[in-house]
Amino acid sequence: MHWDGAAWSTPALPTPQVQPGDTVSFTALASSGPADLWLEQFVSAKPGSPGTTSLEHWNGTAWQAVPLHYPASSVDTIASDGSGGLWMIFNGPRPAFTDYFAHLTSSGSWTRTAVPATTGTTVQQASVITAVPHSASVLAAGELIVPGEGSGGIVGAIWQR
Repeated sequence: MHWDGAAWSTPALPTPQVQPGDTVSFTALASSGPADLWLEQFVSAKPGSPGTTSLEHWNGTAWQAVPLHYPASSVDTIASDGSGGLWMIFNGPRPAFTDYFAHLTSSGSWTRTAVPATTGTTVQQASVITAVPHSASVLAAGELIVPGEGSGGIVGAIWQR
């Protein structure tokens, strides 16, 4: 649904090309304005299958499919960078399931960085990312694990770029 300041409307969703019986879901949303909307799209051939994740971008006129540049097991969250690009947290590929921060600029350039751990910890997950308005900074939050500490060894983490 979209609120324009006076009324709600229901904009059209992208129409992915899928095989009969495939399931399509949109699992994340990020926007910086009416002409900059991102959706994460997940297509599964059958329940429980690994499926395929891709991105859809609304430029104010039409939806455009944007393939992921890196192999990913899953995309955890996305956030608009405020300049027509996108930040995201994803993990993969299998079997390592390393968590990464990735940035897609409005010109189509991709970069990625493994989510760093602090000394004596490992990354459990980075789960939320957001751009800092009117800056080139981004913040992310998640969890680190202190090995050997059991469930008491899970500590919160904040990353900034």
